[in-house]
Amino acid sequence: MNRTLLLAAILGLTACGGSTTSAHSPTTATTVPSQPPPEPEESSPHAQPMQIADAPPNQGTWDVYPPQPSETEYREPPPPRQPIAVQPQGSDSRMLPEDFRVYVRGNTVINHPLRGFDERVLPTVNDFRGAPGCYVACYSHDRAHGVYGVGGNTYVMGQVRVPGRYEGRVCRPDRFGHADISAASGIKELCKAGIPSCGDNCWGGGDTGGWFGIP
Repeated sequence: MNRTLLLAAILGLTACGGSTTSAHSPTTATTVPSQPPPEPEESSPHAQPMQIADAPPNQGTWDVYPPQPSETEYREPPPPRQPIAVQPQGSDSRMLPEDFRVYVRGNTVINHPLRGFDERVLPTVNDFRGAPGCYVACYSHDRAHGVYGVGGNTYVMGQVRVPGRYEGRVCRPDRFGHADISAASGIKELCKAGIPSCGDNCWGGGDTGGWFGIP
């Protein structure tokens, strides 16, 4: 009878979740610290966008189309056109600008501004740019189209550069030597072709070295 009661007691303890331990097996209590459950992440209006894991951290950006300049963007103006200096560069390579400015008062003409002198443009043809070269002046009695007068109802219409050289202040074109070029048909045709206002009425002369300071 006692054995039956003891067996029933053991079965009852097992059914209620109890446990039996051996008298020779000490019981070790293991304490597991409790951890609070992770809090859900709250969404933020300033949250950073998701990045690709293998993208470089400082990857640059590029525009598909080049940016258009603003209408108010400052643009540096082009450099001003430099005037051609009237300076002799050697006895064989003197050259004047084709819009050569001269300054006139009566029958006096100079190549620099001065009070009391009027500025005018002396047509200058530089078809010949080689060396040596010098300028032949084209004269006419046409006062209406003349740039300046030299006296005796004679006016300078323009000048043409030709192969030649200066002897003193006088231009000596090649092939003419010391001949009087004012009577040469070739010089007359040269003035007609180079200076439109000449027509058939011009002749040539070589006294042009004064433009270069030749006495």
